[in-house]
Amino acid sequence: MTKAERKEAIKADLYRFKGRKGTKALIKTLRKERSFKITFWLRQAQYYTFNKNKILGPICRYIYRKVCQKYKVDLPVKTKVGKGLIIYHCYGLVVHQKAVIGDNCMLAHQVTLAYEKGAAPVVGDRVRIAPGAKVVGGVSMGDNVVVGANAVVVKDVPANSVTV
Repeated sequence: MTKAERKEAIKADLYRFKGRKGTKALIKTLRKERSFKITFWLRQAQYYTFNKNKILGPICRYIYRKVCQKYKVDLPVKTKVGKGLIIYHCYGLVVHQKAVIGDNCMLAHQVTLAYEKGAAPVVGDRVRIAPGAKVVGGVSMGDNVVVGANAVVVKDVPANSVTV
């Protein structure tokens, strides 16, 4: 991840949360929105870790870990996450580190993206996963998919569809 990619990802995340960009919106959102704190510190930890910054990498990972512990989120730094991620009611979110999340996705509370039989889920762009949904194994989800509340997804989901 380059510095420009990190900046673009944070701007996209902020725009998804508040519908605006800018330093003032960033500071205000970072102070008030617990879900945005998770995505913000994820981006920082990913950037400084993968660019092998020996000072800021461990500091950002520590802050990110503490934020995740506070809000009961398990979203590893190694997870590939597209820009524009939004997490609603962040409690109880579990994502395996080998899962891939596309651009402009929405994850709700109690969502699990689980690794099984040597494969992790691949979530396409503009996917909405409702509260309590479980996506297990090497499931591939196309773009523009909606997963209903408490759904258990164990088979591939084609693009532009709804699964319940």
